[in-house]
Amino acid sequence: MKQLLEISLKILICVIYATSCDTNSTEDNIKGCEDSFPTIEKWTLIVDEDSESKFGPFPKSGYINSKGDTTIPLDVYRCLSDTFEYFGIVHELRGNYQMFAIDKTGKKLFEAVPDGEGFAIKEYEGRIMIQKNGKFGFANHKGEIVIQPKYTCAESFYKGRARVSNKCRRSKDEHYMWESDNWIYIDKCGNEVPSNNK
Repeated sequence: MKQLLEISLKILICVIYATSCDTNSTEDNIKGCEDSFPTIEKWTLIVDEDSESKFGPFPKSGYINSKGDTTIPLDVYRCLSDTFEYFGIVHELRGNYQMFAIDKTGKKLFEAVPDGEGFAIKEYEGRIMIQKNGKFGFANHKGEIVIQPKYTCAESFYKGRARVSNKCRRSKDEHYMWESDNWIYIDKCGNEVPSNNK
């Protein structure tokens, strides 16, 4: 009987954990949205400063693994991530010069959002901003899309929440920022949360 009770309790805990991202938005739910992934081998950026890319005025770059073996050869992409764990941010060197994330097989995961300096907006709190067809969403630390690109504007996560909106305008500054009278606050699973609990 005791063993049956322990098994039932374990099943209940697993069910609660599995559905934590679907519950109402509370502080506990935000904690339940934290991602935990095992550490995997990190690839390291290599840059050949003495050799200019055939695609533009920047050096050739690629990635090597912990043994020093080349995993992504020089000049296949303009590599932007210093390290490459679950995904790396790269610049396509042909076609539309898109900036996107790839996994270790070279599969495109999502389109990255430029930061205005030629790089991608950084990952904050285990979430990286992504875009598709002019809309914004978020992927997790593993490169999986957890909040579909459906917002006209978005800001990075801070203290477990991000501001998003579908009624946006750009500020008139040289380094524009998003402005909105209709900000929505979301947690790391995309659930709406109160604005007064930033």
